[in-house]
Amino acid sequence: MNKFPDNWIKTTLSEIAHINMGQSPDGKYTNYESNGLPLVGGAADFQGNVIDASRYTSRPTKVSKVGDLIICIRATIGKVAFSDQIYCLGRGVAGITPYVDAKWLFYKLLESANDLDEAGTGTTFKQIDKKTLENWPIILPPLAEQKRISEKIDSLMFRIEQLDVFLSHILGMLEKYKASILSSAFKGDLTAQWRKNKNQNDPKSVFLKSAVLGLTYGTSSKSYPSGKVPVLRMGNIQDGKLNWDKLAYTSDVKEIEKYYLTPGDVLFNRTNSPELVGKSALYDGENEAIFAGYLIRIKCSENLLPSYLTFCLNSPEGKAYCQKVKVDGINQSNINAKKLAEFELPLPSIAEQEEIVRLVNQSIASIDYLRQLTIEAISLMPRLNQSILTKAFCGELIEPDVNDKSALLQLKDIQKQKKSSKTIIPKTAQEFFSSETFMNKKLIDVLSENSDWVDAQEAFRLCGITKTSNTEEIEGVYADLRLLDLQGLLLIDPVRDTDGNKIYDRIKLKKQDNHAS
Repeated sequence: MNKFPDNWIKTTLSEIAHINMGQSPDGKYTNYESNGLPLVGGAADFQGNVIDASRYTSRPTKVSKVGDLIICIRATIGKVAFSDQIYCLGRGVAGITPYVDAKWLFYKLLESANDLDEAGTGTTFKQIDKKTLENWPIILPPLAEQKRISEKIDSLMFRIEQLDVFLSHILGMLEKYKASILSSAFKGDLTAQWRKNKNQNDPKSVFLKSAVLGLTYGTSSKSYPSGKVPVLRMGNIQDGKLNWDKLAYTSDVKEIEKYYLTPGDVLFNRTNSPELVGKSALYDGENEAIFAGYLIRIKCSENLLPSYLTFCLNSPEGKAYCQKVKVDGINQSNINAKKLAEFELPLPSIAEQEEIVRLVNQSIASIDYLRQLTIEAISLMPRLNQSILTKAFCGELIEPDVNDKSALLQLKDIQKQKKSSKTIIPKTAQEFFSSETFMNKKLIDVLSENSDWVDAQEAFRLCGITKTSNTEEIEGVYADLRLLDLQGLLLIDPVRDTDGNKIYDRIKLKKQDNHAS
C-alpha cells in the first residue's frame, strides 16, 4: 500500500462503523404497490450512487436508517449509496452506520469497489461475507482531515460532472451541425456561391423513380454465423455508413448471384423502429456482400451520384419524408419501394453534385474527428474520478494540517463510545421500530385523541412537524406510521375529488383501545 501521512492509522471497517448484513424478506410479502418499506435487494435497486427501489415488503427483516450507507455485497459488488430513508435490506446488500465522517467513508468504499469485487467468492454469484467486510482494511486520517478530503472530492467530482455534461452537449451540437450541413446540401445553399460563380441555375426537383435504374428488395433467405459472403442487414447501417461488425453470412450460390452488391449501390433500410427506418448507406465495394430483405438496393442512373443520393436520404428533409410515409406496425415501421420511389429531391448537374459531395465529406470528416475526440474524453471521466479517489485515500489530494489531532485519538473515542453508549444500533426491523431514537409515540397519541379520521398532513403537524423539521424528525413520524400499518392498527382512507383524483389521505387507529407497540 502507498505511504500515508504519519497521523493516519491502519484500522478496519468494523472499528469505525457498524455493519448490518441484509436478509431477504419472505417473498409472499413483497409487492410493487408501495405497501410497507421499500426493499433494496441488490445492484438492480441502485441508479448510479442513488437508491431507486421498485419493490416493497410489508414484513421487513433487516433495515437501514437515514444517513446509513448501503453497499452491494452480492453479484455486482461494491456499489454504494446513502440511505435517504428507511429501507428493508435484502441479502444482496449490507447497511453501514459510520462512526466517522459519513461522506468520507462513502468515498472510501467507492474507491475500494474494485478491490471488494475481487475479494468476492462463489460460483454462481460472487459475494463477500460479513467477516470480509468487518476486516476490510481502512487507513484512517484525523476527523478534521476526513471532512476536508470529502469536501475536496465533492468539489472535484462536481467539476468533472459539469465537464461531462459539457462534453455531452458538444456531441449533441456536432450532430446538429452535421444535420445542418446535410440540410444545406439538400436545399442547395451549400453550393449557392458555386452556382453563381459557374453561372448555373438552381437545380430542379425530381422524383427518385426518374433518376434511378431500379429498386430491389434483398434476400429473405436465412443467413448463418459463417459462410462465403457476408449478408448486410439493417444493423450494419450505422451513422450513414456501412459497419462490418456482427455480420451474418451465406454460401448459397444462387442467392449470392442474385443479390450481389456492386460499388455505387445505395442501401435503404425499409423496415426498422420508427425512429431508425429510412437510414441509408453507400456500398463502395470494400468487401464483397449481398443484402438482406429489410433493405432496398437503389441503382442510380448516370445523372445521379450515389454518394449525393445517400446524403439526401440521410438529410433532415430525407428523414422527414420517411417519417411522413412510413407505415407503423407493432414495434416497427415500414416504407415500401413504391413510396421510396416518390421521394422528391433536387437534381443538380453532375458537376454540382460532385462539389456537394466534396464539401459534405470535408465537413463530416472534421465533425467525425471532433466527435471521436469528445467520446474519448468522456470515456476518461471514470478514470479521472478513480484517480481522484486514489490520491485522496493515500494522503496526496490535500495538504495535511500539522495541527490535526492523530486519527488514533478518534479511534479511541469511538471505542469508548461503543462501550459507554446506551444506544443500541438496530439490526432487525423489530429493533429499529422499537428504538427510542426512531419510535415516536406522539403519532399514536394524536390518533388516540381523535376518534374520527385525521388528515395525514394535519396528523404530522400535530406531531410537531413543520417546514423547518429535519429529515430525522420527519422519518421518526414516518417510522411510527409504518409500524402502525405493519401491525394492522392503521386505517388509511384516500380522499378524492369528483374526477376520482386523490387529494390527500386521512388516517385513524383501527383499535384505539389496544395499540401498544
